Amino acid sequence: PRNLSSLDQLNCNQHRMDVSMISHQTTASNTRLFLMSMLSMLPGITFGATLSYVAVALPFFMDPSNISGIVINTEEASWFASLANLPRMLGTILAGVLSERIGRRSTILFSIFTTIIGSCTVYLADRFSILLVGSVVVGFGTGITLNPTYSLLAEISTIRMRGSLGSMNTLSANIGYLYSLVVVMIAPVTYLPLIILAPSILFIGLFWFVPYSPVWLMQKGRETDARITLQYLRGKRYNIEPELKEIVDVIERSKARNDGEGASVMSREFLLPAFIIFVLFIFQACCGADTICYFVMIIFKDFVVDENVMAIIFQVAITAGYMIAPAVMTRVDRRIQYILASFLFMFGLGSMALVPFLPVNRFTEYIPLLSIVVSGLSYGVGIGPVPFVMMSELFSTKFKSAGLAVAMLSRSGCVFLQLKVFSSLQVLVGMTGIFLIHSVFLILGIIFVFTVVPETRNKSISELEDIFKSAETLVAEGNTEKQEFKKENVR
Repeated sequence: PRNLSSLDQLNCNQHRMDVSMISHQTTASNTRLFLMSMLSMLPGITFGATLSYVAVALPFFMDPSNISGIVINTEEASWFASLANLPRMLGTILAGVLSERIGRRSTILFSIFTTIIGSCTVYLADRFSILLVGSVVVGFGTGITLNPTYSLLAEISTIRMRGSLGSMNTLSANIGYLYSLVVVMIAPVTYLPLIILAPSILFIGLFWFVPYSPVWLMQKGRETDARITLQYLRGKRYNIEPELKEIVDVIERSKARNDGEGASVMSREFLLPAFIIFVLFIFQACCGADTICYFVMIIFKDFVVDENVMAIIFQVAITAGYMIAPAVMTRVDRRIQYILASFLFMFGLGSMALVPFLPVNRFTEYIPLLSIVVSGLSYGVGIGPVPFVMMSELFSTKFKSAGLAVAMLSRSGCVFLQLKVFSSLQVLVGMTGIFLIHSVFLILGIIFVFTVVPETRNKSISELEDIFKSAETLVAEGNTEKQEFKKENVR
């Protein structure tokens, strides 16, 4: 009872601090934060465009009459579509190490140069093996991109803007996908590997305007630089001291646990969020959006609407969903947002699965068009952005890079498997069977989010750090803080 009372008191104090920080941050200017965030998202546009390149290049290279001189069969096509996801997994691991060593912004820059090398290799390829090597390098480079970008946005953002910026970062990849689809309508597919690099080239030109992470600067003992960066992001009239003190407190508590159980990746502070994020990204990857994105040209090849138009409509629907998502995130809990979006996505997939069993008429012929609009909107509103936002929120500062690597490993592995077996599954169960399999994963994801995933909306850095700590750890830290507070008062 004594420990419980201490824990309750600590939670009340923490809640008051969190509400106070949210209120304090309302005095900050968001203009520079928004502009710097947009700049940080440019590499994400290239990342999305590389995914779109696979979708449009797949039928192009399978066409014996294409002008590239490279013709691939069904087996080679499965490797071309899926293989980049394996090096993307390795890229996420390296990104975790580099983010801590050289910082978030420098890691993003490294990823861009790697992606440029890969894209140039794809452009110059004269045979399938070289094309595959280029795709592998691109996958590796884009795998490095995501981790530091989400970390940087989470660490420069205010509490209320964190979910919105994370959602907008996910939107950047979708804008890139759509950008590539539109470009290929007016430019040859063979030039696409170079054209998709434009956003990243722009990022390189504006690189010196990209801010460092104040959290990373404080971790490296660069307090003056952290102060300058935070003041620049929040505006000249903003008092940065309360926010800076919270960052210092979080880092000091993390250092205090370096020699104890909390420092280990085997502690509950890492294992619990790692498990949640790992499983959550399995459900996101298996919801069916990637299947449609990568194989839309094949799935709707004989549809009444041109397959290129269907691809654009699907991406426009996702983009619209992503544009709505930031506003939703400021008003609706993450869990509710994900669950409602999953139900809508399941409705879209289910209606497409039923089309072969319905009588053929003008109405049923256009059901797939309505279905991909519903599916795209629901993915953009919830299934897409929520896991990405939560992966940057659930892990403590010490384990953030490793945690984000776990998330992307999970997603890349699942995407690789489903893309590799798509052709075989299509032969065995048809598109109806594939859509029903994805619906089962959606149902399982709803159950998992409802029963296991904690809520993170409107929580400060300190409160997020405490989600997975044991009661004993929280009480011990609270007692330590009380003693330090008393000592300071005595002085």
